[in-house]
Amino acid sequence: MGFWRKTGKVLGHAVDFRVDRWLDWEGLRKSSLYFWYHGKRLFKPKPPADPESFEEAVERLNLTSEALTTQKKRYQYLSFLFLAMAIAIFVYATFITTLGNWRGAILSFALAVYALSQAFRFHFWYFQITQKKLGCAPSEWLREFTLSSIKSIKRTKLQ
Repeated sequence: MGFWRKTGKVLGHAVDFRVDRWLDWEGLRKSSLYFWYHGKRLFKPKPPADPESFEEAVERLNLTSEALTTQKKRYQYLSFLFLAMAIAIFVYATFITTLGNWRGAILSFALAVYALSQAFRFHFWYFQITQKKLGCAPSEWLREFTLSSIKSIKRTKLQ
């Protein structure tokens, strides 16, 4: 009996059986709280102190109406270009899917989504210049986008 007790004491000093010392619970708790706090702070938008109007931004950047017109045309062109790229990549992704190349299809679908996000970005900037309003909400863009598409459909049906 004495042999096993002494062996247990020796092994207890050599190998620590307390799991909380292995994992450093306190350090894990502190690091998770650190990431939680900074994650919340990262995704919480800061309200602007003094929102700038469109006219103030044009004056601050010394933009002319011709510069705004060319920028508006560029943004519209880029939005259509990225939309066409997204459609082409999506068609390619569906073709790759029919061949059974799943990795290529997933990558192609991801690229198509990225191209669509870029198309939205440039069209949203085009929309803000057209509306002469900074800080438009995406819901305003969507409402105007759907209304303009409905109006164009009605015009084509009437003609």
